[in-house]
Amino acid sequence: IKENAEIVMGMCHHVALSSMNYYFNKVKPSKVVVAFDKSSWRKLYTENLSKCITNRKYKANRRNNLTPEDIKKFELLDSHINELYEIFKTKTNLITIRREYLEADDLIAGFVQMHPDSQHTLISSDRDFLQLLVKHNLQIIDPATDKNLSLEEWDNDPEYFMFSKCIRGDSGDNVMSSYPRLRQTKIKEAYTDSFKLENIMQNEFKVLQNIDGEIKEFTYKTREVCNENQTLMNLEKQPDFIRELIEETIKEEMSKQNKFDYISFLRFCSKHKLNNIMEKLESFVPLLSGQSKFRFS
Repeated sequence: IKENAEIVMGMCHHVALSSMNYYFNKVKPSKVVVAFDKSSWRKLYTENLSKCITNRKYKANRRNNLTPEDIKKFELLDSHINELYEIFKTKTNLITIRREYLEADDLIAGFVQMHPDSQHTLISSDRDFLQLLVKHNLQIIDPATDKNLSLEEWDNDPEYFMFSKCIRGDSGDNVMSSYPRLRQTKIKEAYTDSFKLENIMQNEFKVLQNIDGEIKEFTYKTREVCNENQTLMNLEKQPDFIRELIEETIKEEMSKQNKFDYISFLRFCSKHKLNNIMEKLESFVPLLSGQSKFRFS
């Protein structure tokens, strides 16, 4: 973010496209799906204190303490992401999904869940997707390491992973722990022993929170916070209307068949000075056109 804005934006486009093409050639898929964030139903949910019990706004800790210059750069980055979305959606054969109120996580999980008989490869470093492993035909490759993510730390059990996550919370997303400072050994005991689970669920704890500049003390019940964390973080337990919206969005995009517009994409690359991409543009055609040379191999 400290670099010149044009350099940052150009690098973002270059890395995104190069990474996609690299994994396209490595995985050899028959279809490629690209998911984008739009807005988040979770933010609306946690802003409504008649529904949210933890008084914590989802992802409210993101992009804090930025200078005015940094804010402008993020706004510019967002506009570039929108531009990339539009060219993927209208000028390529990629299945490009985005919808108001849905995060990319919702759409990715929904796509995997709606196609249980397909083999899926997900390119993401987001460990939240570990909850989808084992139960689905899915492998997750972390592009930062080029290695597969696994549930080995959680005994290859996605339910244990999710239970642990709902106890721990997620500081990155500003989701509260439902039992602060509980040791992992105790979490595992509760997962495997219904008596110990009930004891933990009956726990109450106090938290000091800053609400509109005023420090207040709140008392929470582990069971209630854990249940809310399931709603916010379990990608199989979103509200019914959200799950319906996910399914509707994916079906709608799957029914479309766009053609790759070579000239429009070339103009996009030229506009953003993606010289390395333009020099090798022919190698990107299979990815962007859907005419995969691997399809019939």
